Amino acid sequence: MGRDNRGQDTGGYREQRRGRGQEVNQDRDLRYNFPPKDARDRINRRATERAVHENLRRIEYYAAHGPPGLRQFSSHLRQVVWPRNFKLEKLKKYDGKENPENWITLYEIAVRSAAGDEHVMENYFPVVLD
Repeated sequence: MGRDNRGQDTGGYREQRRGRGQEVNQDRDLRYNFPPKDARDRINRRATERAVHENLRRIEYYAAHGPPGLRQFSSHLRQVVWPRNFKLEKLKKYDGKENPENWITLYEIAVRSAAGDEHVMENYFPVVLD
């Protein structure tokens, strides 16, 4: 809303363009013929479509070039789905002074208790070596 130099209310921008005192003809203005829409559904649908497209593009790329990761690990180890908030607690790194069979048993128990499987064990193994 604006004011003229006499302090009088001049109305908003649209009223200024239409001219002072002109009424809005709601029959001729098409904006009033459509019900108000909520854009959230359209936004969410487009976001889902983009995500699906990106996943398909990624699958095609991996089929042609292989998945990202270190090449010394086999492809199934590079595609491991890690458990949420995976963390091994109270497991000492293997330094060669302990019995390796006992330590590996403790390592397996620790990984399984953190919701890991064999692939997680194989991927995380170099981290716990000293």
